Amino acid sequence: MFCLKMKKSCDNFGCYTPDRIWVKWDSSQLSFSPSFTSSQIIHGILEAGSLPPIYLSVIYAANLVEDRKVLWDNLLGLSARIDSPLIIICDFNCYRFDCEKAGGSSLPAGRLGELNSFIFYSSLQDLAYVGIFYTWYNQRIDLPIHIKLDRTLINNAFLELFQTAYYKVDPPSGSDHSTLILLTTHVKRTFSRFMFKDFWISMDGFWEEILLTFDRPNYARHIASFYNYLRYLKKAIRGKKLVLL
Repeated sequence: MFCLKMKKSCDNFGCYTPDRIWVKWDSSQLSFSPSFTSSQIIHGILEAGSLPPIYLSVIYAANLVEDRKVLWDNLLGLSARIDSPLIIICDFNCYRFDCEKAGGSSLPAGRLGELNSFIFYSSLQDLAYVGIFYTWYNQRIDLPIHIKLDRTLINNAFLELFQTAYYKVDPPSGSDHSTLILLTTHVKRTFSRFMFKDFWISMDGFWEEILLTFDRPNYARHIASFYNYLRYLKKAIRGKKLVLL
């Protein structure tokens, strides 16, 4: 079950599947309009305040590989038509890499390809996260198995809108799956130049500022994260009276 909040809801209970999806949201803060529903997907448009429309797909994937093929086809068809921000919150019931499973038998290399192939052809990417690595536990003491089955995928347009977005993976509570909590802040993009000055490297304390800056936690992805670090460094240099050696 995935919960956005309370008051209004939609579900796929009419699809006659034991793997059910129930989406709830606080209608005083946002609206969600489902446009596609199947036994494994609820997909629609999320709107909140002055933000542009955000496409949201909530996934509870089937256990069987053959059934998940329908899921990949549906998701590729939906994502191919979307240029706006897209986020997929999902229990994919499969994982990407060998390191995402601890315990039990390993999957053949070919079986790891289904999720990786979907991510490649959809041009989506994993959103940064903090917290627990494995999101599912078989709840056995004698033969424990831990797997990263749940994740959040986003497109480039979502990262443009929420440059510092990430999600938190909390310990399971009343379920064998962990809770995923999406954390976003809409930061209006500002454009400024970062001009490196050669004389900085001769200043007392410059290298300490470099280490302190890049040691800061930063949950933005790729180039956005690097821009943030440069902005922190620029502010630190301006705010200190560094003495030339």
